[in-house]
Amino acid sequence: DKDKGLSAGEKRMLQKARQILVSELTFAIGVSEEEAEERLDSELP
Repeated sequence: DKDKGLSAGEKRMLQKARQILVSELTFAIGVSEEEAEERLDSELP
């Protein structure tokens, strides 16, 4: 059911995955964590 949302475990997994992506972007494109988060948020809302 799409309306139910994510479970607590899924939310933790998503947050961890986003943090890994931010870390990778920081090194790959040479920006701060804040900039990497902003770019990730703009591409994957």
